[in-house]
Amino acid sequence: MAIRFVLARSGEQYSFFLKTLAQSRTLLVSEPFPSEAEARRGIDAVRANASFEGRYERCRAASGQSYFVLKGRKGEPLGRSEMYPSGHARNEGIVAVKAYAPMASVVEET
Repeated sequence: MAIRFVLARSGEQYSFFLKTLAQSRTLLVSEPFPSEAEARRGIDAVRANASFEGRYERCRAASGQSYFVLKGRKGEPLGRSEMYPSGHARNEGIVAVKAYAPMASVVEET
């Protein structure tokens, strides 16, 4: 599976998205950052933390759908997943992020 980070600018803020190339699915979304440099540091933090199982918080929305939050070493949220129809599908998303985020390339969408 090919995955890449997409760095995007909206007004004066930057965000990143971890997306699959084939299906253009969004696996992880960041919070907005005030600068491109901070967004790039966020990407580096995802790369550094993605392979650690204990950094994933598995959640369920009020609608019953599942999602996860990838957290940093100090517990700070680094990104949130899309909504999944089941816990099993969410866990497959985690497996993909763990396997491919550490080496994913970055493309700019500005």
